[in-house]
Amino acid sequence: MKALRSQSQQMSCVSLPAYKHAATWCVIRAQWWFSPWEPRSGPKILLEHQYRHAAAQYLWELPAGRIDEGEKPIQAAKRELIEETGYRAKKWKRVLYFFATPGFVAEPLSLFLAEDLTKGEAEPEEDEVIHIEMVPLAKAVKMVMQGKICDAKTIAGVLWLAQQRKVSKTA
Repeated sequence: MKALRSQSQQMSCVSLPAYKHAATWCVIRAQWWFSPWEPRSGPKILLEHQYRHAAAQYLWELPAGRIDEGEKPIQAAKRELIEETGYRAKKWKRVLYFFATPGFVAEPLSLFLAEDLTKGEAEPEEDEVIHIEMVPLAKAVKMVMQGKICDAKTIAGVLWLAQQRKVSKTA
């Protein structure tokens, strides 16, 4: 088994000769990521539009970021929301916890609902160029269904919120 380490993630690969055909399985171990958003005035979702090298395109995404060593997920969520967007939230709640690609990435994701947002000044990292937009929920759902949003955590968050709003209207 070989392991490759970087600042905050580890990748290990193992060859499994017991399989009918030799195979190599790789697992990437990374820290949690988060995504905050707010169902406000209609409701709306705060989305970011930024270039993602791995996808070789600009993607619409919920704000998200890595959890620093020793940091709790909620602390990272609050820090990243300020850094990337300038927004602060008064109320936070973790609403989803899942693995996006458990076949080879051992990375759990937590999505947080952030409410009562107030705008401030963003503090992006040197290499971040992020366009933010408050998008009405109905438009975000349409963007998912048309394939304009293709980031897994964002799809999960948008559809979760749409389902919650549907349930609350009929309950």
